[in-house]
Amino acid sequence: MSNRPVPVEDYLTEFYWEGVKKEQLLIQRCQLCGHWNHPPMERCPKCGASELKPEPVPLRGEVFSYCVTYQSRISGFEDQVPYLVAIVKIDTLPIKIALNLLNTKPETVHIGMPVNIIFEQRDGISLPQAIPRKM
Repeated sequence: MSNRPVPVEDYLTEFYWEGVKKEQLLIQRCQLCGHWNHPPMERCPKCGASELKPEPVPLRGEVFSYCVTYQSRISGFEDQVPYLVAIVKIDTLPIKIALNLLNTKPETVHIGMPVNIIFEQRDGISLPQAIPRKM
């Protein structure tokens, strides 16, 4: 068991974590205007509607942006440095999500790098992570 922090679900993110348990990435979509909404909110930021429904999205994307952390100030990550956090643009959709980028050396990461989204088991929960996609 690691001492790394894990996310805590709440009423807005419950659907997201239920999907992750089933190895699905569920993102809110407004049923009135079609706007994709992440992170979850009570109302659509585009039209203000409250008719938001979780929908599955592809488990593929590309690195939109990233950072390399060389000094961890977060308890539990000290032995993980350097580690990568990437903003991943989901394939075919206007959605970006922050994920850890695993199995990658910092010098090999680049904008546009294709990735797959996987689910890592840690401390009794499943966490979405990104790994490089083999071409």
